[in-house]
Amino acid sequence: MYSSKLFFLLSSLKQQPREILDFEKFVKSPYFNPKKEVISLLRYFKKYWNASEKLQQEKLTKQAAFKSVFPKETGFTAWKINECVSDLSLLLEEFITIQELKKNKAKKDILLTEGLKSRGIDKYFFRKVATLDKEFKHQLEESSVHDADFYRQQMLIQESLYYHPNYEVRNPINNRQFVSIDKNLDNYYVIKKLQFACEVLTRHKAYGLVYSPDILEEIIPHITKNSTPLIDTYLKIIYLFKSEDVDAIPAIKQQVFSLIKNNSLKDNLNILIQFINSIPPNPTRIKLYFEIYVLALEQNLLIQNSYINSGHFMNMIQLGCALRKYTWITDFKNKYIGYLKLKEDTLKNVSQLFEGYINFYQGNYRETFILLDKIKLWDYTYGERRYVLLFRTIIEGKESIGFKFNFDTYTSNFRSYILRKHKANELSTNSKKGGLIFIFLVIKIFYWEFNPTKKSILFQKLDNSYHIPFRNWLTQKIERLN
Repeated sequence: MYSSKLFFLLSSLKQQPREILDFEKFVKSPYFNPKKEVISLLRYFKKYWNASEKLQQEKLTKQAAFKSVFPKETGFTAWKINECVSDLSLLLEEFITIQELKKNKAKKDILLTEGLKSRGIDKYFFRKVATLDKEFKHQLEESSVHDADFYRQQMLIQESLYYHPNYEVRNPINNRQFVSIDKNLDNYYVIKKLQFACEVLTRHKAYGLVYSPDILEEIIPHITKNSTPLIDTYLKIIYLFKSEDVDAIPAIKQQVFSLIKNNSLKDNLNILIQFINSIPPNPTRIKLYFEIYVLALEQNLLIQNSYINSGHFMNMIQLGCALRKYTWITDFKNKYIGYLKLKEDTLKNVSQLFEGYINFYQGNYRETFILLDKIKLWDYTYGERRYVLLFRTIIEGKESIGFKFNFDTYTSNFRSYILRKHKANELSTNSKKGGLIFIFLVIKIFYWEFNPTKKSILFQKLDNSYHIPFRNWLTQKIERLN
């Protein structure tokens, strides 16, 4: 059971400290679960909740769980424990669904209106729809900028009313309802298409993937009659993706920043990230990336569901270091590191990784090596960065680290780490191949003076769409090889 779906689902509850307690209450509720054996199985899992990986592998087996759940039985009956595992998994899926539903009032409202309609509770159905329609109108009066989900939710409520058996569709006044449904559908469709277009262009830029036909062609007729500040901003970002017009960056930056500062949209963080992705190479792009992340931080966009995305956190650390804002980065790290999802990784280890970045960019390679050498990071988000920074430190500080180390051991460990994470489905094939290419190239760079080869061969290794860490740094190091 250690490698089962149930174990991984249960492990996800660690992301929210109280969730395991809430789930236990959920399982104990006779409404959701009448089986005492399922409660016993959850208690057995909880017993080894914070145990070591080795002990979990040893104790979280079906045979061991069976003895705990069915203590009076002498033999082992596989179907009984399998049924308990299946029941607990289904309960956990239902619990996760309810937890997500609690966070989304709009979805709850839609489900409620559908429930009232299907039960024929017409008086309260029409009253609820009228209340929701009033809320939508108030939001439209408050702001002219709304995200795609706003239009979708409004459309679903209106659609539920329009198709009610007692709704007077022949009344000319109610024709407006149909027109409004159509307009909301168009707005939702256009915004979602533009968002997807940005994602496609990001993948094209990052990985060389090309999608056809052009998904923008089919929405052009709708954009002219449904233009909003949000739609126009997405169009500007798409223009920057396609044109790489460096001169247009200041005006587009002003438009994006104004939209974010003046509107509380669910998509605000996505807009900023897509703007980052669209920025073409230019001398000031690192500074602009940093400004975008600072804006996201100031607008409270980076902390979602009580956590901050590790990728965004690491990007801020690296950007701040590249701009030599060491005091700012240290303050940022100390203030926000508690918002990271650390899983098995300890706060101390992750903090040392961040200290390593600060020391590396200050040229303190010996101190960086010492900080990185002993820490172990299980989460690939941190683990990959630790290995990559370690190799960059070794190559950049080859003459200043000051003590012996076994380079081949580090490359072998990183290779094993990549393959292990890929086998566990924690790493994509694209990232696996990119990581292995990185290892191949740093080996060639490190041993160049003893075993030089054609530089063209190394550049060929970089000519692909795989996710290779620090591709630009590798290119620079290869160019400088004699």
